[in-house]
Amino acid sequence: MSYHFNPKKLISDLRGPKGFGALIEEIGKISHEISSLSKSTRHEAEARLKKTQSQIKDLQGRFSEAQKELDSELKKTYLVLKKRTSETEAKLKAALKGSQKKRSKSSKKTSSKSA
Repeated sequence: MSYHFNPKKLISDLRGPKGFGALIEEIGKISHEISSLSKSTRHEAEARLKKTQSQIKDLQGRFSEAQKELDSELKKTYLVLKKRTSETEAKLKAALKGSQKKRSKSSKKTSSKSA
């Protein structure tokens, strides 16, 4: 049962035989209604809070899993890039050594021809 404030009734009760007692009675009703509303809203708020906390915990778990997957993929990619880099450097060094040998052979041939 919800509380309904009727100011006309309160004024007539104040003027009537109840007098100041009517005001005290009305304040008591208001106080009771406020406390019952507070209790009901507190229960609703606690339920919502628990639901929100469980959703946050679920999201944190998902985020943690996704972060682990990302870290794993980045590590794999880094290792592949490192391997390819070292292979490419080795090939470049071999190619440079080969071209230097060709240059030195061709320079010896040109120097002997010119001499």
